[in-house]
Amino acid sequence: MRGATTGQYNELASAVFTTTRNGQLRITEEHSVLSSDHNIEFFRPGDSGSFFFTHEGNMVGMGFGGQLFGRITVFTRVDDLVADIKRETGAAQIILYGEERP
Repeated sequence: MRGATTGQYNELASAVFTTTRNGQLRITEEHSVLSSDHNIEFFRPGDSGSFFFTHEGNMVGMGFGGQLFGRITVFTRVDDLVADIKRETGAAQIILYGEERP
């Protein structure tokens, strides 16, 4: 286990193309973080599903993939994550502790 890593939010969103279990093409808008220290991996294998927080402790998203030896990390913003959970489950409200309130 390792401690927290820090990075810089990249404001340019990326389109990510995936295929669902039933074979449908899905296009989502994802975001990325660039490692603050080029000698340290921000995201390693096994880190998928990790929540990302601001320095103030507000949750901003969930990581799911890394590029360039873990120095660029792709994540889903928390508002998109909550919307997807609501859409898939029919839930009226989702509470993720640490989430930044609108």
